[in-house]
Amino acid sequence: MPRWLAAAIVVALVAAAGCGGGDGGGATTTAPPSPGSSATVATTAEPPATVAPDAVLPVGFERVVVQVVDDAGVEREWCFFLADTPAQRQRGLMEVTSLGDAAGMLFRFGADSSGAFYMYRTLLPLTISWYGADGGFVSTTDMAPCESDDPGACPLYSPDGPYRDALEVLQGTAPEVGAVPGSRIAVTDRAC
Repeated sequence: MPRWLAAAIVVALVAAAGCGGGDGGGATTTAPPSPGSSATVATTAEPPATVAPDAVLPVGFERVVVQVVDDAGVEREWCFFLADTPAQRQRGLMEVTSLGDAAGMLFRFGADSSGAFYMYRTLLPLTISWYGADGGFVSTTDMAPCESDDPGACPLYSPDGPYRDALEVLQGTAPEVGAVPGSRIAVTDRAC
């Protein structure tokens, strides 16, 4: 079978599966941009990550599709764990050792926030990117796991301005996700 045909079949299957099956969740192929749009659409998808049998995944979080348009206009869709209650935001990725096939965790706030994040009991090195009410990029920083048993001894990581959403991804993956300066996000109502 020609390579181009095999690639077309894979892309069509990924597009049909989307993120709605519950067992997918990497980048998904999005629809072509509307006429007159200058956005480039990502057309590749990563296979689900292999999860070690002893991995600790986030528990008690829904998963939602987040559209990320990077600074070059490339649009991608990713599956994120959703932390949108105070208890979920407090818990975050504590004690988690794997994100499975999700890109990371989305922290949603109902109003502008300026609160800092910390890495108490968080085992994975993360990058956080904050986004404003309009979905526009605010700032980003890498965060190292805190080894202290005292949460007050953990460094605080603050954004450069008010935000409504924050994306946490594994360090080194923010460029792949598109969570970089100049990017924008839109949170969909689709589960994944």
